[in-house]
Amino acid sequence: MKKRIGAAAAAWLALCASGAQAAGVVAQAKPCLTPVEADAVFTALAPSMLQAVRGVCEKELPGNAYLVARGDELIARYAVRAGPAKPAAAAAFGKIAGPEAKDMVTPELFDVIAGPMVASMLSADIKPDTCPTINRVAELLDPLPAANLSALVVLVIELAAREKPNDRLPICRAGA
Repeated sequence: MKKRIGAAAAAWLALCASGAQAAGVVAQAKPCLTPVEADAVFTALAPSMLQAVRGVCEKELPGNAYLVARGDELIARYAVRAGPAKPAAAAAFGKIAGPEAKDMVTPELFDVIAGPMVASMLSADIKPDTCPTINRVAELLDPLPAANLSALVVLVIELAAREKPNDRLPICRAGA
């Protein structure tokens, strides 16, 4: 089991790293995720990502701020959808991690590795002075059902990738 976790962790790190391939390695076409697969990944990771955002921002926001006052409710709402999405998210991760990791990525392993890793990366990227804006965005998006927000996030990633490809969550272009 430790070997599987180590291999999957290494594959996840390789996926998230955006460095160039080693010299001499023949470049292969990178697999991409369909919007449905990307939605499953976002849905499965949403509670961990929201906890990370809240963990950074609750120190920067007043007690009546949306993320502070209603963060637990928001996280719980996304947790309801996260569990059922994990098998599809694990399969999607296996797809982009490569054939070596494909069969090793189980929903349980995805949950143990992906959530904490993405939360850590996200926490490191959040600048405290952006917390009021993040809080406002979360408050404005609150009325959307979790499924709509997941689809919206995937759409924004797709649109952004038209300008600058996203190596961390490569979404297939229509018709790919």
